[in-house]
Amino acid sequence: MISETLSWLIIGAPLMAGLSIIFLIRPWNSKLWKFSGYVGIFGVAVAFILSLIAIYSILEHSNPNFSAHTWFTIGEKGSSTSFEMTVGILLDP
Repeated sequence: MISETLSWLIIGAPLMAGLSIIFLIRPWNSKLWKFSGYVGIFGVAVAFILSLIAIYSILEHSNPNFSAHTWFTIGEKGSSTSFEMTVGILLDP
């Protein structure tokens, strides 16, 4: 069974690779630019492997029930005029 943290890393690995290229590799040294492609490919490869693990765990086991997380709330929680933004992961076979 895949954990929720690994599910978030499917999205996060390419994002972290891209941000590290933008903020760490490109601005500091032009000699490091040749490693940008490798960092990007590594982020996508990690996401691909985690996606295969997620597919295997869903097909072999059951559909995981990950709960949604409250990102922010505007207004008083539970009142009729409040707005609550939630984020979550849905793995659908």
